[in-house]
Amino acid sequence: RALGVLTRFYIAPIHRSFLIIGRLIAFMVINFLQLWLMLLVGLIVMPWLGLPALNLSGHITALCLMGLVSAAAATTFGLLVGTYAKTIEQAASFAPIIIVISAAIGGIMMPLYLMPESLQHLANFSPLHWAHVGFINLLVRHEGVTAIIWPMVKLLVFSVVMLLLVMM
Repeated sequence: RALGVLTRFYIAPIHRSFLIIGRLIAFMVINFLQLWLMLLVGLIVMPWLGLPALNLSGHITALCLMGLVSAAAATTFGLLVGTYAKTIEQAASFAPIIIVISAAIGGIMMPLYLMPESLQHLANFSPLHWAHVGFINLLVRHEGVTAIIWPMVKLLVFSVVMLLLVMM
């Protein structure tokens, strides 16, 4: 914003939705590559350190689907924050607070069974919890696509809602 890049985009004969979709695709690709880099660490680097290799148990397609919907949820949330934040400082302070709260409520920082029952119910509203459940079902429980359908649906609905709020 400080360099006026957005203003130049608005002057160009291109619809705003194309700009948003372009950013969405670019950042989803980056998120998806990050996922595979982390998985490669588990597959290649961990055995070099004398630790057991990550077991993907043949569910590569399910892992790709879960990675894509998780990337969509993260990217659309980032687009929402970037759209409505007036300054970099606002975005840099607001987004981490929401993410940390969502991670705490979602059972990422502490297992859900250790939380009070009221907080355990709040986890059902955390996109980070939905992604966490999906990846746990794939990587720990070695289940297939059927075990991640509901987490994926929730993440897709979240992504669509975030995208609609961005387009408004």
